[in-house]
This record gives sequence, structure tokens and C-alpha cells, in this order.
Amino acid sequence: MKSLKSLQDFERLIKKEEPFVIYKHSPVCVVSSSACRNVEAAMGMIENANNVVYKVDVINEKHISQHIAEYANVKHESPQVLLFEKMENGQYSATEYVSHWLISTWYVQWIVNRALGKKSVDFWKKWSEK
Repeated sequence: MKSLKSLQDFERLIKKEEPFVIYKHSPVCVVSSSACRNVEAAMGMIENANNVVYKVDVINEKHISQHIAEYANVKHESPQVLLFEKMENGQYSATEYVSHWLISTWYVQWIVNRALGKKSVDFWKKWSEK
């Protein structure tokens, strides 16, 4: 999973004009540790997941985490997973987001597949075969 280390990294994602997922992580939080395992497990099941999932350390990169919360108009929480997609008005918005214990492997698989442009029907078929 790639890390965002600057505001410019986030701005570059917006300019790419492709959906992406942000995972906000606290290295000192037990809930974040559990969520991180779920994010990593989900990513391990999806080809090309590393191309669309980015991690933000909410302690060491607090300014980036706060900027993302303000940009998305979503209350900052940690851990938190957000899916950013381009809206009809041309702006990027967090179209899906969850935090804390709601960050399940299944949920992360769903939004990563969505960011990759995979149809939910294809995702459900593959997921139900496991």
C-alpha cells in the first residue's frame, strides 16, 4: 500500500481523474491495527489493488489527514476508509466511507473493486464462489 507523504501527493491523485481509496491509519491504535489487517487482506485478494489504495498516517501526517477531511467534507476519524470518485460536476468527492470496526475485509474489497471499475455483479460472483 502506497503512503501519502504530502499534500501534493493527494492533489496528484485528484488530478489523475481516476477513483482511489484512502485508508487513514493510526500506528498507536488497536482498532487501526485490526482495520489495517482487513485492508491488507482485502488488497491481497484483488489484482492491481496497490494502484488505487493509499495510506495516511494520521499521527505523522496529521496535516494531510485533516486536509482530506476538509476536502471531502467528512468528519475525520481513525481508522477510516474513503472512496473518492469524480462526480458529474467534475469535482472529486468521498462517495463511500466508514470508520473503526466497520472496516471489514468485505467492505474494503467492495470499494477497491469499485475504484478499479469492476462491476459489482462480477465482484459478487467471485466473492460468493469463495
